Amino acid sequence: MKAITKISAVAILTIGMLFGVVMDARAYLMTQTFSYSGSPATLADIPWTYDFDLNKINLLSGQTLNSVEVVVNSALISQVGVQNTGGSSLTVRQAGTSMSLWLTDNSAPSTVLNDTFGANPFGTPLLSITKNNSRAFVLGVGKSTNYTLSATSTITNNLTSNLGEFIGTGIIPLDVFAAQGTSWNVSGSGSESQSSLADFTMQVTYNYSGSAVAVPEPSAGILIGVGGLICWGWRKRKAASKT
Repeated sequence: MKAITKISAVAILTIGMLFGVVMDARAYLMTQTFSYSGSPATLADIPWTYDFDLNKINLLSGQTLNSVEVVVNSALISQVGVQNTGGSSLTVRQAGTSMSLWLTDNSAPSTVLNDTFGANPFGTPLLSITKNNSRAFVLGVGKSTNYTLSATSTITNNLTSNLGEFIGTGIIPLDVFAAQGTSWNVSGSGSESQSSLADFTMQVTYNYSGSAVAVPEPSAGILIGVGGLICWGWRKRKAASKT
């Protein structure tokens, strides 16, 4: 009796699929991952610019885009040099390195992303890292020192409003620019130099839900929905420029 019931249920479900019956509502994720200079990301001389194409999501009838999650990771490593250039001792309270990632396309291909993070050089960067010497030190006249600083950082931003620009076909062209800075707090006369490398990965996840329409598939019989779809972004690298 149980076997007959099971066969009947499958038959009814299959017939419903063939006629495009709308199934129960489910949650789905579409994730796109981008990284500078390959995957995994590779440390490269700052400054650098990375451009990529974010694919929009082409929703089925009855589906809704609930949120867009942006997760940005970066690592920074710098060789820092400090030189006493005065006629007396130099007290170094702070001599470090910093790096910020900015959206660089001021033509605003994504109003939502630009409003959230701000296009370079305005607004809030995608991600910032600052690393300083661990303790104060003193350099005598004519003395110098150098040391290595490294740091990592991750930010997550969940966008839940004005998401219409992410829906449809085509792409959203975006640029990320890595800019370097220094931190400097001393008593006396001195100078700081540094050589820095940074990398970058960015994951954009569309969280959408709704009714998935069943689609008949000749070889397998039925195919339900599009769960856990992963799209790897096209990666393009612009040559880094140094001054």
